[in-house]
Amino acid sequence: MNFKSFVPAPARRYIEETIRGCPDNDGLEKVLADANQRLSEISVSLQKKLQDDGILNSDDLKKKNMAQAYRDQCAGDIAFLHRLGSDLRMEAAYQGLEGVFTSANQWRRFLHSCWGVRIDFHKYRERIANATDLSKEIAEQAETLALKIRAVDQVSTDLPLELHSIQALLRQTENHSLFDRNLEMWRIHRGVVLGDQPPEVIDETRLGQKDILIENLIVKTEETGNGKTSASEIDQYLSSVRYAWGLAPDFASLLFKVAEIMKDFSPEEHGYIGAGLASRESNKKTAYIRALYSHLSDGCGIEMSLPVRKAIASITTIALDHRDIEATLDDVTKAISSHEAKKAR
Repeated sequence: MNFKSFVPAPARRYIEETIRGCPDNDGLEKVLADANQRLSEISVSLQKKLQDDGILNSDDLKKKNMAQAYRDQCAGDIAFLHRLGSDLRMEAAYQGLEGVFTSANQWRRFLHSCWGVRIDFHKYRERIANATDLSKEIAEQAETLALKIRAVDQVSTDLPLELHSIQALLRQTENHSLFDRNLEMWRIHRGVVLGDQPPEVIDETRLGQKDILIENLIVKTEETGNGKTSASEIDQYLSSVRYAWGLAPDFASLLFKVAEIMKDFSPEEHGYIGAGLASRESNKKTAYIRALYSHLSDGCGIEMSLPVRKAIASITTIALDHRDIEATLDDVTKAISSHEAKKAR
């Protein structure tokens, strides 16, 4: 790489290692090459499918668009890092930071933050908007379903028990989430949780560990001195579990609670992404400044001294790389003050 003479040695080392790689990590050049290869493979595959079938579906186009976006992000990251080492506007920023940073680690954390928060905040803003719409739909439909269950109670007495009893519903429901990751464990524990079987019938060799569900029962029997569980203790345990389920709210009550929760739910991002989305309107300059400030102050513990704030202004301009966007020290100060005021509320 051709660095300008004003680029400090720790900054040069970080930029070069990030782009070209080091023994511990592949560099962005390797990541970009892989991304190009992946995009090429998808393009060839879709071209063949178009020739064979004469049409591409939305999933095909989505896959290619995602691969293209990832490739463009990698290329943009490399271009940004090159600018950090060659853009003349960085000279004053580096000179100011040399009076603040005293270790290579500080330089690394600072520059890594500048690169790390260079993301598409619009994507996250859209995600929050979608989550907000879906939350409202969930609230409305949960309440509608709960009301229908209450209504059918008034016109029919021969209803499935699962329509009311959470215990009965769980007894009939398998856990297929996470690609059946917890399916077998749920089948093992379900009978104990629902009060259908005593803990002792569980085959602990299938678990590979002590069953935490029976820890309290084991402690109780050990205190009796004989180390064994009597039939009456088992019956008492199962009776107490079944009694507790008998007191549990019915299915409709849970749906009403879901509706209540989702009506008050406001989706949000956290950390530096949340900081970048803090303003009501989408503004790339403000979003980048706030995100970088959050990452540096909260994530890296870097104090917002005057040289650091001046450097943030220069780097914001260079990171966004748009002829109509130029960040000033005043922009940085206002964005930070506004962000801190919102945090205090």
